[in-house]
Amino acid sequence: MNYYASYGHTDFTLCLGYAADQIRSAVADAREVWDFARDWTIDCVDTGLDTPIGERLHLVADSVAGEEMFFANYSDVLTDVDLDAMVARMTNQPETDAMFLAVKPQGSFHIIDSDADGKATKVYSIGDLPIRTNGGYLLLRPAVLERLGNGKDIVPTVFTELAELGRLTSFRHDGFWMPADTFKERACSTRCGKPERPLEEVPRMSLSLTGLRHVVVAGAHCDDIAIGCGATLLALRQEFGDLVVSAFVLTGLGRLAKPRSGPRWRPSALVSD
Repeated sequence: MNYYASYGHTDFTLCLGYAADQIRSAVADAREVWDFARDWTIDCVDTGLDTPIGERLHLVADSVAGEEMFFANYSDVLTDVDLDAMVARMTNQPETDAMFLAVKPQGSFHIIDSDADGKATKVYSIGDLPIRTNGGYLLLRPAVLERLGNGKDIVPTVFTELAELGRLTSFRHDGFWMPADTFKERACSTRCGKPERPLEEVPRMSLSLTGLRHVVVAGAHCDDIAIGCGATLLALRQEFGDLVVSAFVLTGLGRLAKPRSGPRWRPSALVSD
């Protein structure tokens, strides 16, 4: 949502199902913590627990009534795609009813070509295939919603119909794109994901704090502070230019180690700007 807002799109409709109450709570908390989110329009609509994606969009069709086009998102991928460029392409193609982000497939598996006897003739990665996959960022015209309903899903039914009519297009993107469908992908997005846009282009977090001059953080290991709250500290330092950050690191010998002398735990402190 913050990524869309950085392009000026601040009217959101959340089609809720699983964990709807938790999402509502998260939205309420965001309005309290992030000043820039208070200017957003966010409608939370219960659309059922097992409802197909297409049916969910059909149920909230009134949210985009009168709009020339609107974005839809699965909310489980990160990318740095240029949303303005997607809108410009759609605008220049009035015959197009739907556009989807087309990215190269990802995965750690390899593809093998083999002959009739099973002898491998070529090995290459999935990303080398001359194909594209749906990247989860959709741009639609309201006419698409008229084709939905009655439990239809949008890709296997409506997109297939539009493709046959020549009213479906793709937006190729070779930049950053990362899914978070599985636990492995979610862990990777946390560990090695990069900012969706340069930091200076994204609305900064504001904690509504005044007079903040000194922050003290404690970690159990030397890298816990940097990994656990490094981004937060950078955001605070950007908000309060003369902020002093003191880091206090505690470490121990471990359960199996036997200290030769002195206390079992040996605390150390690191104070740094």
